[in-house]
Amino acid sequence: MPLKSFNKIWIIIIVILIGSLGFYILAGKQIFTRQEIPNNASQSLVSPLFDTFAWRTQVPGGLFIRDSIDVKNLLLTIRSDIEMNYNPGGNKHGAVYLYDSGAQSLQQVPDEQWDNATTPIIDVKGFFESHKVEAKFKVSGEKLFFGNKEIPYRGKLIMDTAYSPDGNQFAVLSADGPLRSVTPNFLGGGGKYAKGQHYHQVFSTVNGTPIGNTVKLPFTTQNQPYSVYWPPDGKYILYIALAGSDITIVKTSLQNK
Repeated sequence: MPLKSFNKIWIIIIVILIGSLGFYILAGKQIFTRQEIPNNASQSLVSPLFDTFAWRTQVPGGLFIRDSIDVKNLLLTIRSDIEMNYNPGGNKHGAVYLYDSGAQSLQQVPDEQWDNATTPIIDVKGFFESHKVEAKFKVSGEKLFFGNKEIPYRGKLIMDTAYSPDGNQFAVLSADGPLRSVTPNFLGGGGKYAKGQHYHQVFSTVNGTPIGNTVKLPFTTQNQPYSVYWPPDGKYILYIALAGSDITIVKTSLQNK
């Protein structure tokens, strides 16, 4: 075989090998990306979007929760900002809802279920506003950073975030978009609201990696902002509409009692 033909054959073989190696490297990167941001979001931990219609007609205020008498379910109510300011130690509150995490149901119940319970009362908004942890994550525009490293997340817009009570986890509410509008922070509320599928994601504050699967939330196009609250018992993450008219509850594996 002539030397030139022999060299051409080896050149072709080397090109094929390099091309194959490049393909596997790219494939590996794609697989790694899918592991970081799962495309098939689990629905197993998230409740439906509940219409808290009884809170719409009341004066806006803070959300309060406590375990039910049998400690199996969650009671939710609101106290108006006026009541909180003038009678902070009082027990006057708005409509009471009972959330059954097993049946994933929310129903309005008599006020006595709240009044007769002896479990600790948690001021969700008050705890969230006073809960200070080391801010290891930073949101810049629509980018999420852990230190100087950009962290990929599902969706295109970051709507709101919250740290877990122990500071070890970081919840992100994101959406596919596009952005609809921004409500000014007025009378204790405000934020962005968007079109498109919304997502719940949790990241580690130790190394910035995702914890568990991305979860699709049961709402898409919204005409008001949603806020993320992670109460101190750690059992639930609450996604609450600004007007208190809708709520979605995500049950977590974190127990912080």
